Amino acid sequence: VIAKLNEDNTILTITGEGQMKDFGNESDAPWNSIKDNIKKVIIEYGVSNIGSCAFYGCSSLINIATA
Repeated sequence: VIAKLNEDNTILTITGEGQMKDFGNESDAPWNSIKDNIKKVIIEYGVSNIGSCAFYGCSSLINIATA
């Protein structure tokens, strides 16, 4: 499972097959340094599980969608 941010770091797209890894805490997520910018998460077909603490502290997150 791969996570990719768009150019302005407001949309995080989760792609791949299977489970996303669990993050021990919010600082373990690769997007932790820009987590306050993320407004939308898109989870694409094939992703079967979102890891724990994946979006913890994403204070601007207003939309999670599947594709």
